Amino acid sequence: MAIVGWLATRAGVDAIAQQFSRIDLPLLIAALALMFADSLVKVWNWRKLIASLVTDRNVSFVRVMSWYFAGGFLGAVLPSSASTDVIRAYLSQRSLGGHGAACAASVVTLNGVGWMAGCLLGLAGIGLLALGRSLPVVATTGLVAQAGMYALTAASVGVRLPFAVWMILAPLTRIIALVPISVLDFGLIQGAHVWILALFDVPVSQAFVISTLFALQGAFIHSTVGSAAFVFDGRRNLAALAAFRLASRVP
Repeated sequence: MAIVGWLATRAGVDAIAQQFSRIDLPLLIAALALMFADSLVKVWNWRKLIASLVTDRNVSFVRVMSWYFAGGFLGAVLPSSASTDVIRAYLSQRSLGGHGAACAASVVTLNGVGWMAGCLLGLAGIGLLALGRSLPVVATTGLVAQAGMYALTAASVGVRLPFAVWMILAPLTRIIALVPISVLDFGLIQGAHVWILALFDVPVSQAFVISTLFALQGAFIHSTVGSAAFVFDGRRNLAALAAFRLASRVP
């Protein structure tokens, strides 16, 4: 709250409100759709890992999707993205009836694959900016590629930077998310966004609005798809428990 309040004061409340009033909604909706598509790809990847690391059974895509989004819903109010990973591992092992260590390993492996892809994407972005002689002196590394969503969100408020900038900023955000000083992507993450975008001459008010929109889109996914997935997974587990109890009473 202190970080967000300081940034809002520095950017100016009137300037922030003006930037929000100029948002291009079609571009923002396209960015939200791209964020959701990115999540679905991760669900598909996690399902493959579960099949190879946890169980030889074929787990449906819908079940894995419910664990992924329900974990995001519960972990959204906790600091650090690691909390979300712990919840996802717990939900999967509870639904599968054990395999706690293997479920945790599948989540860690999923992150590892994302980190590798993010590092490659970030390095490619640095290379492209260097070729264009528009790279400021800043050390960056990355985790997860969400550059397309970031670029569309920025474009919705009139900020159009080389795509390579978002190739760096997106994975860098995932590293910062591990530090427990942000909740719902508000806090330290926004400070980092404003600082990085300032290196590319983006006004503080626009950078603040862009970062806020990133967080609001994530909150929208967590509160809609995530809450629905949480309820769906809970009902499935209750039905399975009731069936087990009924079967155990049969002589």
